[in-house]
Amino acid sequence: LAPPGKLGIIIQSSNQGPVVHLVKPESVLKGLLFDGDLIIALDNDDTTAWNAHTITRVISQRSKLYRKITVLGKVNMQC
Repeated sequence: LAPPGKLGIIIQSSNQGPVVHLVKPESVLKGLLFDGDLIIALDNDDTTAWNAHTITRVISQRSKLYRKITVLGKVNMQC
């Protein structure tokens, strides 16, 4: 689970869904999420059809809560 507050990650869109582009050095998720991870669900909601803007907005809206981020390991990105 991702704790409340800023996560310190940058997400970009891909044909497969939102992908972690960068995990910042100060991120609370450093060592848990990795560059290239495909985000397939947020709080058990399927995110594979979401773009980076949508998932970033929803993560931000839920910033006062714990968030469950489900990923698949590094994917080959096709933007």
